[in-house]
Amino acid sequence: MAAQSENALAWQYTDDDGNTWTRRAKKAITDQVNGSSEVLVGGEAASTSDNVIKVALIRPRAVYCDNDTYGRKAVVCYDTTCDLWTTPGTTINLNCQGDSRAFVSTRFKLKERAIGRTQRIHQTT
Repeated sequence: MAAQSENALAWQYTDDDGNTWTRRAKKAITDQVNGSSEVLVGGEAASTSDNVIKVALIRPRAVYCDNDTYGRKAVVCYDTTCDLWTTPGTTINLNCQGDSRAFVSTRFKLKERAIGRTQRIHQTT
């Protein structure tokens, strides 16, 4: 299968406190939907009223997705109701070694984390 486009767009990320942020997302990933036409990674096109996420301050939540041949990749989940976050075994296509490959979500997740605060704590101790 040919590699997916690397084109990106502004996508809405909802943090654990319910705030919405604009974050860059690959269109090829946000175009993937389930049988109910809901985006596998959650979120929606961002509006101009959303805050711009500060990459240095927030590590977004993600779920690990596996491919038996090509290993594991972490995929950002833009909300906590999307299939990729809630349903282990969800299939998503990701670029890998020049082609698009099917990966399957696992039950292993990376929680959202405010890394900017952690960095400040380390700097002061």
